[in-house]
Amino acid sequence: KYFWGSKTKMDDIWFNDYEGIISGSLRDEANYVYKFYTQFAFEKVRIIAEQMYAMWYRVVISYSFDNQNWTDLPYVGDGEGDSPQKFNSIVDSNGDKKELYIKVTYDKFDDKEIKLFGLRNFSVTSELKIK
Repeated sequence: KYFWGSKTKMDDIWFNDYEGIISGSLRDEANYVYKFYTQFAFEKVRIIAEQMYAMWYRVVISYSFDNQNWTDLPYVGDGEGDSPQKFNSIVDSNGDKKELYIKVTYDKFDDKEIKLFGLRNFSVTSELKIK
């Protein structure tokens, strides 16, 4: 499930039929958020993703357990030339969380000719604590 950021207009974020991804334009605070809810608590979550294209704006991926307090994920690659950013992080929830939010937005300090942002190869996996 995903939803638009609170200040995001519907036409700022859309399903890009050509690329087969959710993509966004660089207006205001454009972002989209995935909400993951599990019946059982989880301990660790692996988040993997890549910037759609290095010629698109760099992305900022953040996670939260409460949709309020956000932590940015680190990445490798600078998102320049032919080298898109790559994300591969493990988030620890201390084993007591059932919800995870992942927010995707653009790097406001980047400057590219193509004014779009988005992800490819996006994956979220976890081991649940089934009792």
